[in-house]
Amino acid sequence: MTKIIKITVAILICTCTSGYSQTYVGYKTDWNGNIFDGYFDPIIYSPENKLTEIFNVESYEIGHYYNRSGSKVRGLIKFKGDKILFKNGEGEFRDKIKPEEVQGFVIGVDSFFVISKYFNQNTLKDKPDYAQFISEFGDMTFAKHYHFRKMYSSGQSPIVETYLVKEKGSEFWQNFPDNKYFKEKALKYFSDIPSLKEKITSGQYEYNNILSIIKTAEYYEKYHNDEPILYDKYWQETGNIENAFFYSKIVEKKDSLWNLDYYNIEDTIKLYSATYSSFYPNIKNGIFESYYPNGYIRQEIIYEDNDPKEVKIYNQKGNLKKYYKYIETNTYGAQNKVEYISIIDSTGTNILESNNYTEINEYDQLNNTTHTNIFRKNTLVSSYRIGEDSDTIFQITDDRYNFKIKRLQKKFTNHINQYFYDEALSVNAQGFLLIHFVLDDRGNVVDYSLLNEIHPQINGLVNNFIKYYLFNKRAFRPYKKNRVKRYSEFVAPVEFSINRYYRQPVNYYHLNHLHMHMHHQRMMNNFNPPASPMGY
Repeated sequence: MTKIIKITVAILICTCTSGYSQTYVGYKTDWNGNIFDGYFDPIIYSPENKLTEIFNVESYEIGHYYNRSGSKVRGLIKFKGDKILFKNGEGEFRDKIKPEEVQGFVIGVDSFFVISKYFNQNTLKDKPDYAQFISEFGDMTFAKHYHFRKMYSSGQSPIVETYLVKEKGSEFWQNFPDNKYFKEKALKYFSDIPSLKEKITSGQYEYNNILSIIKTAEYYEKYHNDEPILYDKYWQETGNIENAFFYSKIVEKKDSLWNLDYYNIEDTIKLYSATYSSFYPNIKNGIFESYYPNGYIRQEIIYEDNDPKEVKIYNQKGNLKKYYKYIETNTYGAQNKVEYISIIDSTGTNILESNNYTEINEYDQLNNTTHTNIFRKNTLVSSYRIGEDSDTIFQITDDRYNFKIKRLQKKFTNHINQYFYDEALSVNAQGFLLIHFVLDDRGNVVDYSLLNEIHPQINGLVNNFIKYYLFNKRAFRPYKKNRVKRYSEFVAPVEFSINRYYRQPVNYYHLNHLHMHMHHQRMMNNFNPPASPMGY
């Protein structure tokens, strides 16, 4: 016997002061099938299909340098390897500043200082040169040096990166060799950390993992000293408290698993709790929890090697509301397959247990609308709402629907490449921008909105792209429900990443690591080295 059960679940807006941490977007689904049960969490959002714009740039950034007397000079800085270019403002005359003229400089989230007496390819260099600060803990300081080749053959990068370490009391910077001697050198500095010793000895960690090794050792030190990890508004780690919007504390370390709690820098309200098995790239293994401002858990996701497996959604009183799993499927299409385990009503009853057909109404206060979700056993087969003009608008839940993302990406790239966005680049602005589209029954974009913000310049570029190429145009195929063309809606994610040769992109996580590493290498290969490199 088929029964219809109706319950009403209110999704209420919580005012968060945490900036880019938890943005209320309402009840929506992106074109991958990822579900937004009220909130967008940039720290964990990693969609497989997205529009992308990767800025491979050498642009100026807001920063400052310290002259030889220690005075701070603010302005716009561009790092060129053996020198920096400095301007007081846009359009101003630029100065070329060499290492012997300054103590160091800061651009974005990166700090550089002047070194000498360092080893590069077993050769001692004693002329002053710039090096990028990586980390400092215990009696060790770690840095990264960039050597710009005058000549290089096909397949070689014009930039040689060398990781350096200097022990307290030593005059010399030692390098980590990219050869068979790496293991011996790495164990010299990191063998006191059991998990690192095991991975280095077994060969699981090699030279290419040196940044992960250094950051793991740094976090190990922070854990024992109860020190925070700081992040800017775009969730990029920073050492400058003035630029910090968020911070995390390592609350537990067991074997190779690390438990971190995340907070807004302005208060003690917990935002997230996460379990990682490695850093840089950050790989989630275990439970990731998100919290309401009142302290109750909002969402719990179980990860295996950064892949989400199970999701639990809670109401603002901490009671379980939904529980679903992601299941693997070979079905054609971009969307994830979701199997619902339970939908809990106000009495605490799982209404999916004994019903072939379940209808649930969810009120979305953001848009002042009610979404009707229809389940057949454990599968969401339909989700719709009534629009302002009394049109029934369906969320696209059919994994066979083709969004033609590649074609859209080509248009997007052609549009973005026509413009400059130096202001956004100067403040290191990057991340995901979510676009909510509404289509009519012919596939025309009849309404849209940006659900979050990155930077006014980037927001404006995306808004102009939609107006010029998509709005009031037949940009997508009509969505059919029961073979009838219907109004529909979905969320399209757009990712903006900045790829400089001295900085990894902000989303330095496992799912994008190889993809972004490819662009990082391409950027380095296309980089024009200084005409006359100095110091070599």
